[in-house]
Amino acid sequence: MSRFNKPADIQFLFAPLRAAFEAGEKAKRDRKSPINHVNVLMDAQQILQYPAFEETKALVDTITEFYDMLPFNGNKILKTDVAKDVEWYHSFMALCKVIKEFVLENCQKVAKWYG
Repeated sequence: MSRFNKPADIQFLFAPLRAAFEAGEKAKRDRKSPINHVNVLMDAQQILQYPAFEETKALVDTITEFYDMLPFNGNKILKTDVAKDVEWYHSFMALCKVIKEFVLENCQKVAKWYG
């Protein structure tokens, strides 16, 4: 596989995450917003911060911790027992699990920016 060099400044990768986080904060102030859904989405954004990690052990520990945080607000969604919300949450968790597993399987490459 080809080798890529990590850019000196990777902040451009996180600009969309910052914008989405700010939109989430704004949505949380709206009383009509599904607050638990917004919180799950905002918590999940942390999983997408994996490019910032340079040390493999920190990446492995942290991405697992980020993923394990999601059920805190997710369980509140499940307790409502609204079918479409429960289905949304399970689908979203499946997506986050795939991202987490990909990063963990490729953590040596991800942390070093190659492969």
